[in-house]
Amino acid sequence: MTPPRGRRGRRPATTPENRRAAGPAVTYRQLITRGFASGEAANLTAYLHRLPIADEPWTLRQLNAVLFLQSLRERGRFGVSDGDPDEDAA
Repeated sequence: MTPPRGRRGRRPATTPENRRAAGPAVTYRQLITRGFASGEAANLTAYLHRLPIADEPWTLRQLNAVLFLQSLRERGRFGVSDGDPDEDAA
């Protein structure tokens, strides 16, 4: 049976398997709308994405940058020595 025209289907439930695919911005936004402070939401989002929590709270921008670099590393597009200062440039 097809749904009536003009109605949207239900969203799939967020599970641990697809939470990472949703991205940190979605998780952060959901926590903010549920009443968490910005720093709390960012730290909890970092925790859910298996990042260490320190004394200073994460920002969403920092989370996105670290997760982006992690994904590059996992795909083999970012090596251990990438980003090191070039010794020949001095």
